[in-house]
Amino acid sequence: MKIEDWPILKSRGFQALYQFDATNDAATFLDGSTAHEARADQTWQLLRAAMGFADASAVIVRGDQQTSVASLKGGLVCEGEKSLNIGLFFPKLRDLDSVALEVPEFSPQIEGTRMPTLWAVCERLARCESARTLVLRIAGSEVALHAKRGRFDLVSGADSSTAFTEMLNKAIAAGEEVAYSLGEGREGDPKGDHGLSILFGEETGQNTWQFDQGGELVGCPNGANMSDISKMVAFHGRIVAAVPKGVSATVEVRSDSNAVVVKADVSQAGEVKVA
Repeated sequence: MKIEDWPILKSRGFQALYQFDATNDAATFLDGSTAHEARADQTWQLLRAAMGFADASAVIVRGDQQTSVASLKGGLVCEGEKSLNIGLFFPKLRDLDSVALEVPEFSPQIEGTRMPTLWAVCERLARCESARTLVLRIAGSEVALHAKRGRFDLVSGADSSTAFTEMLNKAIAAGEEVAYSLGEGREGDPKGDHGLSILFGEETGQNTWQFDQGGELVGCPNGANMSDISKMVAFHGRIVAAVPKGVSATVEVRSDSNAVVVKADVSQAGEVKVA
């Protein structure tokens, strides 16, 4: 790969170009300043986390002061100032071979007080390969759910999904017990009126993921399953690592054809919206 004549290397705002090995994520410095390897590594890890999205090929991070680009083409990461002209970079990637990044196993780091409890409930509901009745003990009350593969019906203890989620969130906020056990079996499969997304602030017709400044998932698309939720929480974790605190930024995952696959907006307060 000859890069000597690449216009991006002599352009305004250019800082560094690195190449990554897909096997061990080792960075090779190609041009610019060696002072940006840590940021380049974060950008590369963000691209790796984006592999769960269909057609993902590149990631662009635009912050208040910095612009970062990572591409499967050539395994390259370009770091620069806000003024970096990425239009000089992408044309040079077209004829390069793409590195093969495997879709990672999404094992997001679950922290805080609310998320670990909700995560445990969601994982149990998702593990019901055949129909099960789960009884949740929530601060002295019981809610029975007829569940299968992450979809469930409310059997008793709550009149609506809103009442159920309010009861659950209030108990978690108050530090009260939330536990579950198997209940008496019921005939047939659940209708599947509700999905895991109602536990994370689902809104009908919403196609946006929202994370608050504490990193908790507070908005979830209708119908999202455990795989979707795991993938997005892991991706959010990489966004937080790549975007410094107090910085507003946009993160775009793009395809080979340069179409936007996923876009995230990060506020200075640390709130993240992904669509």
